[in-house]
Amino acid sequence: MKKAYFVGYMVNRVLVASLGRATEDDRDYYGKKRLDMAGTLLSTLFRQLFRNFIEDAKKYLKRDLYSNKKEMDCR
Repeated sequence: MKKAYFVGYMVNRVLVASLGRATEDDRDYYGKKRLDMAGTLLSTLFRQLFRNFIEDAKKYLKRDLYSNKKEMDCR
């Protein structure tokens, strides 16, 4: 039902714009774009890199622990 209302709304917008009763929207206009601030971008980047670091550290520690356990079994 929501999709039907939306399609009707869009058809109405196209017809009104084609008849010249309203101006066309410019969706590519820079003023309508959302901008992320530098702090938000840096925090997101840090979070992603920190998660990667934690996963890599776990992998290397498990591998080292497993190899040490194997060496102790051989003695």
